[in-house]
Amino acid sequence: MGSPSGGTDLPPTAGDPDDPDQHMAEEALSAMSLALGGPAAAAAAAAAAAAAAPPGGVGGARASPLSPGGAASPAASPHLSEDSLPRVIAALDSKDVTSQLTAAGRLRRLLSADEPPIKEAVGRGAVPQLVELLRRDSAPRLQLEAAWALTNIASGSPEHVRAVVDGGGIPPLCRLLRAADPAVREQAAWALGNIAGDGAEMRNRVLEAGALGPLVKTLRDAGTAAATEAATAGGTDGQDARERGAGPSAPLPPSFSGHVDPGGASPYVAKGAMEGAEAAAVAPAVAGDANGVGEGGPEDVPGDGDLPTATALGTMVSSGSLPLAALRTCVWALSNLVRGKPAPPLKLVSSALPILTELSLVEDEEVLTDVCWALSYLGERSDGVDAVISAGVCERLAELLSRTSPNVQKSALHAIGNIVAGSQSQAQAALDGGALPKLILLLSSMEEEVQRLAAWAISNVTAGSSEQIQDVIDAGAVRPLMRLLGASNRAVRKEAVFALVNVTTSPWPEHTEKLVNFGVIAPLCELLEPDEPVDIVTVALEGLQNILRLHRTARIHAPTLSCDVKVLEEEEEAQILDGAGGIRSPLGSEAFLREFAESGAKDRIMDLIKKHRVGPVHSISSTILRVVFAIEEGAAAADEAMDAWTSP
Repeated sequence: MGSPSGGTDLPPTAGDPDDPDQHMAEEALSAMSLALGGPAAAAAAAAAAAAAAPPGGVGGARASPLSPGGAASPAASPHLSEDSLPRVIAALDSKDVTSQLTAAGRLRRLLSADEPPIKEAVGRGAVPQLVELLRRDSAPRLQLEAAWALTNIASGSPEHVRAVVDGGGIPPLCRLLRAADPAVREQAAWALGNIAGDGAEMRNRVLEAGALGPLVKTLRDAGTAAATEAATAGGTDGQDARERGAGPSAPLPPSFSGHVDPGGASPYVAKGAMEGAEAAAVAPAVAGDANGVGEGGPEDVPGDGDLPTATALGTMVSSGSLPLAALRTCVWALSNLVRGKPAPPLKLVSSALPILTELSLVEDEEVLTDVCWALSYLGERSDGVDAVISAGVCERLAELLSRTSPNVQKSALHAIGNIVAGSQSQAQAALDGGALPKLILLLSSMEEEVQRLAAWAISNVTAGSSEQIQDVIDAGAVRPLMRLLGASNRAVRKEAVFALVNVTTSPWPEHTEKLVNFGVIAPLCELLEPDEPVDIVTVALEGLQNILRLHRTARIHAPTLSCDVKVLEEEEEAQILDGAGGIRSPLGSEAFLREFAESGAKDRIMDLIKKHRVGPVHSISSTILRVVFAIEEGAAAADEAMDAWTSP
């Protein structure tokens, strides 16, 4: 594969790996590391030698660790300077395999530096040379070094990722997912994960090249070694033995779909989707986009019948097991293949569900986190939610909400949240799996992000059926949600107020009555501050308006309510005491109106009107304020004011 000039062989230099003694030492270390598991074990050796790992690239890509031999950081090696880059790239085209191997290793180390010369390497034509080396089946270590260097190039900017793709890197990397050497398979998965993590286009190109089938097979064949190593490493809360660079960063936000309001009246129930900045605060980094078909097209993606059933991973039959760190890399790559906007066609990724279900039983924090993220990505659309439910993973996701690892909790919350944000029947599948009690417990988490995600999930349940709303109330969610209305974190307050106000938009008045009995009006009024974000104020005002509307309906249609309004009016001082404070007189009673007028809402709403001269805050505030003023004139005047904006 020489160039017209025959390529360049690198001469030995001081400290050069081609020096016989140093070269032999590196080869011995490299051989040992490959025997122990390739890149995964290599990184452990590098960490033991206190070699600093390079930071990850942009877009959620992960740069590979320094070297399979645990060599020193490039910054500490004079001969591994940027000045040597032209020589190194030229030597990739040498006719001598040893020189090619040395050059590929040097280039990989250069690209693992704190400030890797990715742009320079791409500009000098390194990519096509490395892609050609991927095809050298007779030299697996050469393939490993080439894949490793391409992995680090693909951890750079979108332009760098495109250079790898346009250079023909995807087809041979997909082919290496079937390599006999687990280290080569892992490195190919890592490179493809970085490419897929760049965006939807690159993700699709990786999928269309047939990467999913062999990646699933690699995971299926992981064998008992990974499960045993996970248990030895400390289970769910264990840490990766190697450095992966900076890890996930600058994530793409997951998206969510919302419930459809059964009454068709609520402006909140369909909100489902979180705002990008909020979702991005927790989502892991990934890569993703692609359009090109290479070796092994979509027909290589196995069907459901080719995949294992959901049993413990440790019981799988092994045919080339992976060490735990390599398993983590492959699961992370798989999660990148199923995420991104627009979502990939379900037919291209549904074959990942059986192995994801099985991997959800592996007791390792990183594996569980990436599995849950993958399930959440698959659940970003209705047919994907159905597929996740059919995989039988709802109960396991609910169990994972109880894990002590915040990373596992958050990713499982996203997966559960996307399920309950679907139809009522889809939400019921998550509730039947035991999610609701766990979600309520997480409302009291010490982590604000966990609180927010739990409140968001519950807000989609309270947009569901009458039975589902009743389940939320009976399970004890109201008080912790009311407490979160006073949270210091704006995003937490927002999700909590959605969860409670969704109840008031339902066609079933008995649920709103119960909220009033719990004392929900007082904390809703406390949100009516001029400095509170407009979206939160608007939702709180809508909730108060809905409660007043129901009060008016109660006075006109007393027989339809669970309480006898006539009796209550004779005993207006009787209150439903539950220790929650605030307004607790029954809806439909004059006592309720008086207490509402004395709740402090009047002064707060007047301040809102002064600040908001137009818009929904002004409109709703003015409506409620007219009712409050009318209450001071008597129940009849209040009824007349409410009749102006509500129909019995």
